[in-house]
Amino acid sequence: MSEELAFETDAAIITRLGSELVAKQETALIELVKNGFDADATKVDVVFEGFGPSAALEVRDNGSGMTRRELIHGFMRLASDLKVQSPRSPRFGRRRAGRKGIGRFAAQRLGDRLVLTTRTEAASAALRLNVDWRQFVPGRRLEDVRVSLDEIPISDAPGTTIRIEILRDFWSEAQTKRCWRGVLALQQPFPVVPVINKDDADPGFSVRILQSGSIFEDEYLVANMQRNP
Repeated sequence: MSEELAFETDAAIITRLGSELVAKQETALIELVKNGFDADATKVDVVFEGFGPSAALEVRDNGSGMTRRELIHGFMRLASDLKVQSPRSPRFGRRRAGRKGIGRFAAQRLGDRLVLTTRTEAASAALRLNVDWRQFVPGRRLEDVRVSLDEIPISDAPGTTIRIEILRDFWSEAQTKRCWRGVLALQQPFPVVPVINKDDADPGFSVRILQSGSIFEDEYLVANMQRNP
């Protein structure tokens, strides 16, 4: 007797891959910032909110945003090859900085709940994805764990905001500093080439980290950059 079978995926693979692919919380946050760079954003704000169990963080970019297809077949598809097919960003032609397909695992590594809001310039509504990573437990099939995707009215400019709630770890000043240094090479707060009359010219990329309403800066590195522009 012969029969055809298919592999099944346990929902716990999300947690396992998150811990194995993204061991450090700083690495996870850096990957989310790089996703903004890959989306042709000119700026990304990393905002830490609150303390203790109510603490949250947001990664806000003003990039191109995601269509429904890109969200479902890219962000939500494990081992998606969309970035392999397009090794450069569509508008500015940047070489992709993010590790392929690791964004969702980076979000899972940082906290228990994900709220992703995104919209493109052409979209008449924004998309909001809600994911509770605590539902991805051993014994459940990955395909049986549901997340919600809704259309919501437009309230912001195009781009993507990743909000992570119920953070897994405390963030020390040293860890924040390592994150800031980790994206320093991407930051070009000046035009890469003259931008006059060139819509596809890269105007540069900058990152701000805000804690308790104040902008975090590595004073040592800032001083060196000012001395050696």
